[in-house]
Amino acid sequence: MKNKRSLILASGILFIISAVSFVGTSFLVAFSIDPTISYLSNEFYELAAVGEMNPEYIGQLLNFIKIMLWCLVGVCIIFAVVDVVFGVLLIKHSKKSDEIVSKNKALIITSLVFAFICGGLISAILLIVALCIKEDAIVAKDEKLEDVSKNTSDDLKNQTSETTLNDSANAQNNIVNEKYAVKIIRLKKLRDSGAITKEEYDKLLKQVFLD
Repeated sequence: MKNKRSLILASGILFIISAVSFVGTSFLVAFSIDPTISYLSNEFYELAAVGEMNPEYIGQLLNFIKIMLWCLVGVCIIFAVVDVVFGVLLIKHSKKSDEIVSKNKALIITSLVFAFICGGLISAILLIVALCIKEDAIVAKDEKLEDVSKNTSDDLKNQTSETTLNDSANAQNNIVNEKYAVKIIRLKKLRDSGAITKEEYDKLLKQVFLD
């Protein structure tokens, strides 16, 4: 699992590097637009002077080239922002627990798609490898947790069964003890009232315990 997180971290770093390169490219293109248009303008008018180009379309052509260059700058900035966002997310994701990294594949898949769009081929390859890494450790951990949970459940059932049997036995003993107590109390009352003699009391008392 450590290898998987390392690949995700490396991919996130490559996203950040790609963002820096896109920013640098956008600055280079932006600063070179005016010199490029000036150079092309001179070249086009020279061609128009010798009749190889229609001067009426030179202005439109130069405006079109200028717009395309500014669009390129905009695309580079957008790609840079996307790379920064996914780079930061992947770096943070690589520092999370193995279980979270294993289950949360949506971020990796989304990053993989944008890596192809933004031209991050190496980042895409690393993410594909990370997705293909087997998660034996996580599976073994889950199986172990299931076994522990099953054993705990069985132990609780056994304890509950033993407790139920003990409670039933105690209840029966209490009933028997109450039955003896009632008979003994009656015999004591008869003895105290003089209805039976002490010898008869002792004899009947033995019969109570024999029953």
